[in-house]
Amino acid sequence: MKYRVEKVDALNKRDVILQLWARNFSLTNAEERFAWMYEENPERVPDVWFLLDQNGRCVGMVAVSKRKFFYDGKVLNAGQAMDFIVNKEHRALGPALQLQRCIIEEMDNCGLDFLYSFPNKKSKAVAKRAGFKDLGFFCRWTLVLRSSYLIKKYIDNKFLSAIAGGALDVVLRAKRKAFFRRIPDFESSFPVLCETDNVFDELWQGVDSSFKIVGDRQSAFIQWRFAEYPESDYQCFLVKSQTRPHGYIIFKTCEKYVSIVDFLADKLENLKYLFQLFTDAIDKKKYLSISVDCIGYALGEEFFKSIGFVKRPTNDCVFVSSIDALKDKNILIPESWYLTVADRDV
Repeated sequence: MKYRVEKVDALNKRDVILQLWARNFSLTNAEERFAWMYEENPERVPDVWFLLDQNGRCVGMVAVSKRKFFYDGKVLNAGQAMDFIVNKEHRALGPALQLQRCIIEEMDNCGLDFLYSFPNKKSKAVAKRAGFKDLGFFCRWTLVLRSSYLIKKYIDNKFLSAIAGGALDVVLRAKRKAFFRRIPDFESSFPVLCETDNVFDELWQGVDSSFKIVGDRQSAFIQWRFAEYPESDYQCFLVKSQTRPHGYIIFKTCEKYVSIVDFLADKLENLKYLFQLFTDAIDKKKYLSISVDCIGYALGEEFFKSIGFVKRPTNDCVFVSSIDALKDKNILIPESWYLTVADRDV
């Protein structure tokens, strides 16, 4: 069967896109996600291409959402490849490859310097064949604050597991305290992340972006990505001295577990203090654990391990296309990047 790829107006094809999602994604908030990603996207409506069969019926799609990245004073126009779908009865290498190759071929026409993607296990091979390069896996780090919830899996006695967990928690807490340095005169707070203000812009202006390829984190992006994201309540931990912001951590909670989705500080030293203050604050709130997913993080394995974080297995990976504007930089090593969950579409 012959297929063709055609660029379409996403807003005019809203119903077709929702039908594709319904057949292929298990989304409970499809209409809200479409409104958020396609209608309210601050970087304008994502570009969309349909895969059409020989009868002109839409049997798949791929989209590219725009995003600004920065490196050493350069502005890089990036596109995140997302919503890659091919209906089950058409899932052969040929049609899927047509879609992926199309967006790489269309980069220049769309004014993009590079593409990046978070392919699932099934689409990795197709993305590689199309020309994407494997940057590596997201690192997932987990810090256990209350170990009894893990120990009780191995000690079938609530009293004994509580005693063992309490003793282990004392050791882990002492280890963290031994690593941390004296914190400067910083103030910390938990502002509600519903309306962002210029504090994010002020922080962003003071961030050194010369050593990492980092995505825009100005107030407008933070507002859209987290405060306006459907069906998720995000919280913010902010560190400042007097009126000057030094860093933030954006996170969400599920029961007694904390997941960090983004973090940023004006300089590396303050990023360490940011994590120290956040860990202490979350510990006092009696949460069980903290986890964070990132790649190319500035702190490194030594920092995370020294305060008790453990690397966990993950299948999440990042693919990137070539970046002609950065030919002098090795872009295929994680250390060249600074990516968190904030850089994903979901």
